[in-house]
Amino acid sequence: MQQGLLESAQRDPAAAATFQAANALAGAAAQRGLFVQGQLAAGFAALERADRASALGAFTQALAASAGQAWWQRTSAAVARLGLASSRPFAQRDQALAELTAAIPVFEEASRITEDSEHRLYLARARARLAELGGPR
Repeated sequence: MQQGLLESAQRDPAAAATFQAANALAGAAAQRGLFVQGQLAAGFAALERADRASALGAFTQALAASAGQAWWQRTSAAVARLGLASSRPFAQRDQALAELTAAIPVFEEASRITEDSEHRLYLARARARLAELGGPR
C-alpha cells in the first residue's frame, strides 16, 4: 500500500503533499510517544533516588504529552498519574487520591483487554498506594 501511495505521490503534486503530511503526522506521534516513555522512565528513576521534585516534573510532562483517547495514550496517562501519586508527600494526599482514582480504572480496563502483565503490575502498585493513603477500596 505504501508503495502505491509513493507512486501516486510521484505523479501527483497533491498526492505528494498528502503523503508528506501523513509522514509528518506519523513521525510527530512517534516522537511524542518516545518523549512520554522517556519522561516516565525519568520520573521513576527520580523516585528511586527520592527526588520528588524531579519525579513530579517528569510525570507532569508525561501526563501533558499523553493527551488522547487511544488506549495506549490513556494507559501512558495512567502511568503518569500513578507516578504523580507516588511522588506526592502525604500533605498532598487529596491530589494523590484523585490521581489514583483516575488511573485505577484505566489499568483495570487494560488488564482485561491485553495479556500484558505490565498493566496488572501497575494496577497492583496503584492499589497499594491507595491503601497507604487510606483511600477507598
